[in-house]
Amino acid sequence: MGNTGQKQYGSVLLNQPRLPSDPNNPSPFTTRQPYPNLVPGFSQNTNYQWTNYNAGYLKLEQRLWRDLSYTVSYTYSKLMDSGAAGMNMYNRRPEREAAPNNVPHNFILSYVWQLPIGKGKQVNLQNKVLDGVVGGWELSGITNFISAMDFTIVVAADPANVGAGEERANATAVKAQRLDPRSSNLLGFVTAAYATPAKGTFGNLGRDTQQGFGINNWDVSFSKNFAIAKLGEASRLQIRAEFFNFFNHTQFNNPAATVNTSTFGLVNSTRDPRILQLGGKFYW
Repeated sequence: MGNTGQKQYGSVLLNQPRLPSDPNNPSPFTTRQPYPNLVPGFSQNTNYQWTNYNAGYLKLEQRLWRDLSYTVSYTYSKLMDSGAAGMNMYNRRPEREAAPNNVPHNFILSYVWQLPIGKGKQVNLQNKVLDGVVGGWELSGITNFISAMDFTIVVAADPANVGAGEERANATAVKAQRLDPRSSNLLGFVTAAYATPAKGTFGNLGRDTQQGFGINNWDVSFSKNFAIAKLGEASRLQIRAEFFNFFNHTQFNNPAATVNTSTFGLVNSTRDPRILQLGGKFYW
């Protein structure tokens, strides 16, 4: 599968000051702007944006067979785009990178299994009390594995002294690596791999260079069906216990990504823990 989008809607910085010739004694913005009477962040909405998506997709579907049905799918993909307003309006080429929502690997399993225990099942229970307790159960769920999505390391306080646009950090000689926050005092990556750019310069990093955290999620539902024969053969009452993030895996959100701040590299939030939802449904 693949698609490309040309001339998509987006903003362009029109009045970004050029880099100062003397970073230690920079000239005012107005002397470095194309339009001195406008603010540095003045932008124009135009149709310059670009996206490109390519993927290989596999799907296996088992329709109802012996009270079991399931669907398994896997996608290997890459999504590129041209970024937002960008860092340097005079050179937009470095903005063409993998998009922040690029997901290289995505695996999904969904299933419904009516357990073969109960009246009329493989394990046929004739005792009404035993059938009411053990029979009529159904297991269903959705399992999703998503590979890590990359994010951008940025810098605060405008070291380039241009007053507009996202400014990225510098890469150092240290290799960029993801860390496990559980064993690294909540650090999500090696912070020494990044540094603040010198005054009057843009950082040399591209977009989305640091690997974030993937998703390992299991949503599981246990349902018990109680037949109501007086209302018809198909009538039943279903009681459901639905678990979101059934195994209570800690799913970390991306760490703080601003290099010259006190929280740089720290993980300060997660996705939802295990959530239980109880419900009932009447069929007739």
